[in-house]
Amino acid sequence: MRKVILLILAVIIFGYECSYGIDFPIFDLRNRIYEEGKEIKGLMPNSKDAVILLSIFDSCQIVIQQLDAYFYMLGIFETIEKDNVARSAVGYIENWLNQIKATNAISLKALNGFQDIKEEQTKSHIAKLKAFYLELNLRVDQELNKLAVIKKALPFSRNKAKSKPTKR
Repeated sequence: MRKVILLILAVIIFGYECSYGIDFPIFDLRNRIYEEGKEIKGLMPNSKDAVILLSIFDSCQIVIQQLDAYFYMLGIFETIEKDNVARSAVGYIENWLNQIKATNAISLKALNGFQDIKEEQTKSHIAKLKAFYLELNLRVDQELNKLAVIKKALPFSRNKAKSKPTKR
């Protein structure tokens, strides 16, 4: 009976790990923001709303850079052995995700603050970016929930950063 339970648990964990790599909606969202940024950049030279477009293009670039940094952090996190995970490693990722949410709040406030928009295309891109940033906040919350589960499930390393003095 014990072997059956362990086998079922192993299949569930393996399936989760495989599906996590295949279905990564936050990466897909990053790519959609990137494509939107490319469209916005193409409109800038001939637009009456060039300053607004530049501002929303910059917000796209900031989000993309933050998400890329998050993906790199996940890569580093995956190289740590499961029995040697320090609480600070999870903390860094949590802090970064919270920073992404804070940046999104600022970007959404800026997108809502534009008053003198002259072209409909600009309004359309602003609406798309608002939807993307709101969806990103939801995805970040999902990632934070996953990290909370990891924090509870993993035995964190008790190794201290302080080194022990050596006798000479």
